[in-house]
Amino acid sequence: MLDRIKELSDTLERILRLRTPPVGVKLLKDVKEIPHQAYKPDRATVCQITGIARYHAIVAAGEKGKITCPMGATALGFSGWPSRFFETRVGEYSDDINAVKKMLLGTPQIKPHSFSAVAD
Repeated sequence: MLDRIKELSDTLERILRLRTPPVGVKLLKDVKEIPHQAYKPDRATVCQITGIARYHAIVAAGEKGKITCPMGATALGFSGWPSRFFETRVGEYSDDINAVKKMLLGTPQIKPHSFSAVAD
């Protein structure tokens, strides 16, 4: 199995001309599943965690308040949309609140509270 993963990783690097190896993401049901050797930043977005994982062996986050991006946390099933979140994005994505809601609610997302941590 590990040989096949290595082969796929090498193929991705070659075809996509990646500067760093591909990053695997594991969604965890419980923060207790975070590997003890993982680097755990105090606060980070899901994008930052994945970016850090490109250069470190294992990076993880998930304890309450550690994942600071509501969109990333919602997309990965850690939480639901915070109250009044859509209103805070009016003017950033659109001047129309309904357009903002349609765009954000149309973003693929895992059922809220399905997972509590991520390890890259």
